[in-house]
Amino acid sequence: MNRSPTSNDRIIAENITRLRKAHKLSRPQFAHELGLSNGQIEKYENGSNRVPLSRAIEICAVLNCSLADLCEGTTPTLYPSRVT
Repeated sequence: MNRSPTSNDRIIAENITRLRKAHKLSRPQFAHELGLSNGQIEKYENGSNRVPLSRAIEICAVLNCSLADLCEGTTPTLYPSRVT
């Protein structure tokens, strides 16, 4: 399975950055609220690291938003079933 960030991961990263800035949180402040390093937040926001669902829920709590807000602009990617 490919674990590289997808276009949807990049959209989520952009949404996290947009929502963080709308709440006037610096990256270090945001990292502190989540108990993460500034570097980890940077990786989430530049799309180089995928955001696990459990972390996305925590991000939503800090930013007072929904998972739908984080996923705004994404499109489902369907993969054909693998027949063996």
